[in-house]
Amino acid sequence: MPCPPPLTVLLHDHLVKFGTAGDGRLFRNLTGGDLAESWLAACVPSTQCAEWAGHSVAVLHQIYAKVIAGLESAAYARIERALGVDP
Repeated sequence: MPCPPPLTVLLHDHLVKFGTAGDGRLFRNLTGGDLAESWLAACVPSTQCAEWAGHSVAVLHQIYAKVIAGLESAAYARIERALGVDP
């Protein structure tokens, strides 16, 4: 998956603070945790977030529904821009 420089910094900080799981995984749970929330908040499509987090889209939506619901106003703004409507 692509890793922009700010994300690389976050991952390095995470490693310093938490290390890795006993089996070498970066995250101690299997879901990707806060990264999936960050991806969704950055408007990365759900299908891509699900793939990166190792989920189905249905599972991603079930776990992170609160994040998606919080993006409603941003979605409306993107629709208005696409339609050429002045806010």
